[in-house]
Amino acid sequence: MRIGMILLPLLLVAGLARSAGQMSQELASLPPGEISEGAYSNDALGVRVRIPQGWSFSTDLSNTPTLDSHPDGLANRCTRIHLREDAPKGKEGFPSWGIFFAIDANCLSLGSFPESIKDRDGIMRLTHLLIEGFKSSPFIPPSGVDWGANPAAGKHVHFFVSLRGYGHVAGPNGEATGPRLNTLLCVTEHNGHWFGWANVSDDAAKEQLQKEAKVDFRVD
Repeated sequence: MRIGMILLPLLLVAGLARSAGQMSQELASLPPGEISEGAYSNDALGVRVRIPQGWSFSTDLSNTPTLDSHPDGLANRCTRIHLREDAPKGKEGFPSWGIFFAIDANCLSLGSFPESIKDRDGIMRLTHLLIEGFKSSPFIPPSGVDWGANPAAGKHVHFFVSLRGYGHVAGPNGEATGPRLNTLLCVTEHNGHWFGWANVSDDAAKEQLQKEAKVDFRVD
């Protein structure tokens, strides 16, 4: 189902990484996780993230757009970006990229994660709250988003809520006339923690992400 919105153009403006003092206490206390053998893992969150061959991980967030247009906005204070993922350098097309992030659901006033993938009202409620919370991020384009709920590939693991959309690279005067881009923002809850992954990609990178990117969940 598509939710249409009137928002700012999809501008990829670099933002500064936030210090722990600007985050909620819950997020600041999370370990950063580690990158090893082409995968990112975070034992506290019980998650392991793998990216397509040729892509790279980075914990340098200096060139990563912030999630809120205001430095002290809720999306910035209530989330912690753990790492950035980038498509191979030098390839033709848009330099596709993505992030993995944790969320303080209480800070962002998201309520409880829906108990069941069949809870359509609960999922729609959460979808609207996510759109409102991240409306200034690069992952909610002006054309709106299609929302859905997808089962995770594992037992005893919550499903995840996904927001998918498309936009265009902004021109020199802010006009959205460049190549088409695809946006994705996914959020789930696992082991008592909320986290998500998001990306902005051209069509070739989108196909590669769908085939090769994977998020594994650990169940204790």
